[in-house]
Amino acid sequence: MSCFRTKLWLEDTDDGEHWIVCAPFEYESTLLHGIVVVPVGAETDLASVPRLMRGLIPKSGKYTRAAVLHDACYRGTTQTQTGERMHVTKPLADKLFLEAMALAGVGKIQRTLMYRMCRRFSRK
Repeated sequence: MSCFRTKLWLEDTDDGEHWIVCAPFEYESTLLHGIVVVPVGAETDLASVPRLMRGLIPKSGKYTRAAVLHDACYRGTTQTQTGERMHVTKPLADKLFLEAMALAGVGKIQRTLMYRMCRRFSRK
């Protein structure tokens, strides 16, 4: 069963757009049949929402933990529990984002919209 195994601890980089992970962030995924670790020092911009859309979808919300996990997958910073680098393909990263948003309690319409936007517009 999927679960967030640790709390997310972020520090702002003072530019208002980027944050740094300050403690290992662990997510157990049913989809991956294992644990994904976002290590200390990984960078995130939270939800990558264009400025014009932020009135509808802010950069942070119930989906923040899922967005940090997704960014780490895209940036290639995810690890196993033993510290080995974990390669996650774009389609799998996007599905992991959807799984984590559902777990975080993001409503079906919003998470489906955000997932579809990632599938269509995001680049890895």
